[in-house]
Amino acid sequence: MPELPEVETVKETLKKQILNQKILDVVVNYPNIIEKPSVEEFIKKIRNQTIIDIKRRGKWLLFE
Repeated sequence: MPELPEVETVKETLKKQILNQKILDVVVNYPNIIEKPSVEEFIKKIRNQTIIDIKRRGKWLLFE
């Protein structure tokens, strides 16, 4: 389990690399972790979205 400073470092690094980038494709390696919506619906909703911000809540990264 990463420590909070490591999560913050990952967040800031990702912000520099992927902020304002469009999600072109989605690969779900572990479909069992997506309960609702279905995996197909999840992929449809995320594909072609733009990442406008990355926030942190505890050790979770939240992509807007």
